[in-house]
Amino acid sequence: MNKLTMRGKVEALGVPLPELYYCDRNIDDLDVLSLPRNFVAKPHNGADSKGVLVVNGDIDKLSGSRIDRNEPGFKMYLRDFVLNATGTSPSTKVMIEEFIVDALYPDMVPLDYKAHCYGGRVIFFQVINRNKDQRSQSFYSRQWDRLPHVIADYPEGKNIPVPECLNDLVRYADRIASDAQQMLRLDFYVTTKGPMFGEYTTYPAAGRNFTDYGNAISIQSWELFPDAPSLY
Repeated sequence: MNKLTMRGKVEALGVPLPELYYCDRNIDDLDVLSLPRNFVAKPHNGADSKGVLVVNGDIDKLSGSRIDRNEPGFKMYLRDFVLNATGTSPSTKVMIEEFIVDALYPDMVPLDYKAHCYGGRVIFFQVINRNKDQRSQSFYSRQWDRLPHVIADYPEGKNIPVPECLNDLVRYADRIASDAQQMLRLDFYVTTKGPMFGEYTTYPAAGRNFTDYGNAISIQSWELFPDAPSLY
């Protein structure tokens, strides 16, 4: 999914986004040392955290590897890591964004709050922890009641407290979903600044690894809150 196109659409709806520092395929003119101490680099059309660097000072928070932007070869490493990731293409650009601080765990890679939406409203949330040696997920209703596993691609995680900004999170998700009027998964971060939008997909988990419960809640939601007929 093209993250640049998504940014323009979501920004027009008044939904907060991380600051965009840079986006280009040829990064020869990128002044690495001018970037903030913390930033995120990723393919502008990637998925599933492939080719993503979460630079926190001198550490990549996703892998735990050391990062030294003063190294002469760092720019080449950055380019190759992002542009050669699985799922990229000859048109892929290096996208560099603001490093987001998680409201619950400020020292960790932010939790990924995925709003699964049908017919213009969020039905349930999937919260993924991508931190090294902690990869897990949990599911919640719109009102934040814990649900059984919907998708079985990560082990079950611990309970996540109700976000203080849940009302805003639901409001922003509903706003984007109402505009699209189709089944969507909307990815947010719950930050120290409130909810912040990441990206969306119309093909969650590529349709794979849904549990029996996941298939039931998804199909029922799609029947109760169908896509807009005009889409077809």
